[in-house]
Amino acid sequence: MLGSLNPLPFRVGGGPTPAQRAYRTLRQAVGEGGSAPNDRGIEGLWRRSEAKGLAAATSHCKRALNQAFPYLATDLLPYYERILGLIPDADATEAARRAVVVSLWTKRAENATPMLLERLQAIDPRLSMLEPPHSQAATAQYGRAFAPLDETLEGPLFKLERGHALMPGYSSDMIVSVLFAVGHTGPLTAAELRVVENVKVLLRDALQSSTDFQIAVDSGADVTPGQWHVGVTPIGFGGVG
Repeated sequence: MLGSLNPLPFRVGGGPTPAQRAYRTLRQAVGEGGSAPNDRGIEGLWRRSEAKGLAAATSHCKRALNQAFPYLATDLLPYYERILGLIPDADATEAARRAVVVSLWTKRAENATPMLLERLQAIDPRLSMLEPPHSQAATAQYGRAFAPLDETLEGPLFKLERGHALMPGYSSDMIVSVLFAVGHTGPLTAAELRVVENVKVLLRDALQSSTDFQIAVDSGADVTPGQWHVGVTPIGFGGVG
């Protein structure tokens, strides 16, 4: 639709705009003979202005629903950026920020083991993946992820201090273990620490939120994530074997 109730470039074509529907309601409310014979005078201008105000005042429901979709988000655009770890440029337009969010929000994860291993070794050929068998996995019984709606209806079994399990359904099957075979003991060098940071960036990008990761410098005697040797293994790069 074109005209004073729908100036370009906001919308062209389609059904009546919210402002047009509001105007029609306002005009019908005064009945036949209660308004000027046409919309070109001061009365028409006043009614069009009021219609635009009513259309804006009743747009909150649609505006709130739009926030559920990143390609339509306005008010909640910073929310999507926080989830994705984005810091937009100070002079970035809302449209440009939204384009970056949409591309990352809809990106398909490429985290199959062969693909992940290839991307790791592109960072450093000393990187590999440890794949312990399920028989050696550490798991926990499923627990409540959220507190009950009504605590008075719960038996003593579920009356936990915090109302929910700290790690419901924990399983080490959901941890990707990366081996960084540095070939020496003691602290990692600055160059090796840069490799570790690159690996973290890759894994945070490739893995879904339900999957964690760890990086070890020693595979241990078997295929467990690694062993930890006092005074030898760098802090944070081993496990209790």
